[in-house]
Amino acid sequence: MSRGVTNFHGSARGRDLESLPESVARLTQLVARRDADLEEIAAVVAGDAELSRRLLEIANPRATGAGLFVVETIEEALLRAGLGCALLLTMSHPLTSAIVRTFRSMAGIQLVRTPPEDLTPLRGRHLRGTIGFHGRMEGTIELRMSLRAARRVAATVLGIPPKDLETPDLLTDTVGELLNIVSGDFKSSLCNAGLRCRLSPPQVEETDGCHYPKKSDACFECMAFRGPALKLFVGIVVTQWPC
Repeated sequence: MSRGVTNFHGSARGRDLESLPESVARLTQLVARRDADLEEIAAVVAGDAELSRRLLEIANPRATGAGLFVVETIEEALLRAGLGCALLLTMSHPLTSAIVRTFRSMAGIQLVRTPPEDLTPLRGRHLRGTIGFHGRMEGTIELRMSLRAARRVAATVLGIPPKDLETPDLLTDTVGELLNIVSGDFKSSLCNAGLRCRLSPPQVEETDGCHYPKKSDACFECMAFRGPALKLFVGIVVTQWPC
């Protein structure tokens, strides 16, 4: 592996973690408890307009707008969808921070979070990175970008022209190391907020498909980021909430 990649982890460890918003930090603490109380969780969510909006969107995955919501209250959303939905609310901010920090510091790319519907979906073959998480919760995080964007990111990290990325393995290994930093930063933020978990090493591959799990017991949220000549789509799926 190139010298540019071997310096990833030292750089990541040196960065200070940003604080979670107070409402997200409080929600994370509640969700992390074995005796998590739905009424307390509902009160925290209801007191934050952004958390309320996101919870109702997660609980109404087929709705194309708020006017089409079947689940209309915070309490009903938590009762129907369970604590997995509350967990998703705690993951978005630290994951966003980890992604933005890592791409800025390691690739010099400033990403801005943007509504997924504002970006043209990926077409055809692209690069997918998958990170599994285990512990108080079970699920996966998927990050997707076009092959062209992935080559540009990897080349910038390695300090070489994109045309010098000679093998597919060099591309996937470099992006994998980048996502490994995202993963470590993300895990540190969750642990600092009281939600401990284990993350599996990122698995990076080229793929044609873009289908997320449709299990009845799964909660899902999609995020997107825009940067110079780069679109990054991120999906978080909570597939199980162990007792």
